[in-house]
Amino acid sequence: MAVRRGISILDLLPQTTGVALQIPDGIVEQIGVLTILDHRSTTSDDYFLHEGTLQALADVFDLDTDKWKLRLPGLTHGLPFRLAIRRPGAPPAGEQEGEPTLWTIDIQVWDVEVQIPGVKPAQPVGGTGVTPLTLQEIKPPPPAPADRVYLVARGVVRISGGGPGGTQVQVVDSPDPLDPTAPTGAIIRLTARPTSFLIADSDFGMTLDQFVIDLSSTFTPAEIEARGHDETWQGLAFRETTFYFPPSTPLVHSLSVSARDFIIGDPGGLQGEIRIEFGQDFDDVYNSRLTIREEQAGGTEVEVAETTIPPPGTRREYAMTLGPGGARRRIRAEFDVGAGELIPGHTDLAVVGVWWKLPNGDEGNEPITPWFDAPTEEQLQYRLRVGDPSTAVNTATPPSAVPADQTELVEVYVTFPLQAGGPTGIGPVIDATIGVETFRNVLHLRGPRALLATVSLQLRSGTADWRLGTGGAPFTPQRGRVDRLAAPGRRPELDRPRRLEQ
Repeated sequence: MAVRRGISILDLLPQTTGVALQIPDGIVEQIGVLTILDHRSTTSDDYFLHEGTLQALADVFDLDTDKWKLRLPGLTHGLPFRLAIRRPGAPPAGEQEGEPTLWTIDIQVWDVEVQIPGVKPAQPVGGTGVTPLTLQEIKPPPPAPADRVYLVARGVVRISGGGPGGTQVQVVDSPDPLDPTAPTGAIIRLTARPTSFLIADSDFGMTLDQFVIDLSSTFTPAEIEARGHDETWQGLAFRETTFYFPPSTPLVHSLSVSARDFIIGDPGGLQGEIRIEFGQDFDDVYNSRLTIREEQAGGTEVEVAETTIPPPGTRREYAMTLGPGGARRRIRAEFDVGAGELIPGHTDLAVVGVWWKLPNGDEGNEPITPWFDAPTEEQLQYRLRVGDPSTAVNTATPPSAVPADQTELVEVYVTFPLQAGGPTGIGPVIDATIGVETFRNVLHLRGPRALLATVSLQLRSGTADWRLGTGGAPFTPQRGRVDRLAAPGRRPELDRPRRLEQ
């Protein structure tokens, strides 16, 4: 967008009086270039009010800011403003109104957004029933820029003049929309957007929600006053900050440490709530009770072998081959749910139901899904539900709604990729054992031939073969290989970061 013609915000001040001359040159240079995009004006017995939006500098200089890691109001998007000019009072009939003196410009600076690097949006799941509180990555990722996490700050820049203190510049809390002179003070508000996120590719995560920094000794936000503090209070308050540990954390498993409704300041010290929650889903529940069956000629069915790399967690995999002529296979999912599917060690808790969503988007609650085709790039999603065996007959609409007295476990994602051997298939998964130590998902071996001969290879999934020759074996599709690189006296070296792609 090109720069638009318009007036400066300072042009709204009465030019025929001394008000316009009260503003220091430094402030004029900073805000005098801001062009008004839209303008609304109202008049009351006490004020002349001007409201509107100031044009962003990115529009002035025609900058593309969609991929910026820093988004600043006034630079990447427009700034809402309000100018209040106090009237000296209604004049007697037939006389001219006196000159205004007091004026206030409020420029809303929100939201200042700084992208937090190395994190991805997530959502809290569990925390009720038998499911511990954890964070789960949002799948599929939302479109940009919602696939990023920002630290967001907001405040109001107030420029006022005409009083005994001269022209002043302050950062204040959101002003009263009806009373420009209502008390306010130096308040900064922070939050994360979205409020929950995972760190890098790990299962560590955080929730940061609604931080308030009060730097004023004459004003306190209403939500803090409601907790028994007066306008002299200064400090930090926040709604929630939570740190999440991975579900695989030893001993405590899904550990989360939360501080909620916290107030730290003076006077008043510290008040709030600290919550520590830990636990573990039953090992054989949330990601189990599933069987995938493939339709055969003549109407028979066979069970499809699982190719998930352990530990399965919330993701399971069933690699599929193509049928005759490259046709996809017909498969369906079966869930072992019902009043009789008791959780081991319990007589009053069973896996009583399920919600599933097929790769084509169909949803349901039946223990057996309709047939669908695989391999596919889409995924099957499901959430098991637990409760007293008597609740197995409870229903709800739509299928994603949880019936009364049932608790839903975490969501599990099941993929059906093309098995190794196809032009776009996945490679085999091979483990290597050296002595008593086993290395998972090995891609490459190198070292002296005598030491390589002591390595035991095991095929975990896919199709592969290998041989130990006198030199580098030629590449053959559908086969793994072991190469010998001369390095006398060295232990075989293993590469294990990724799967072998063929």
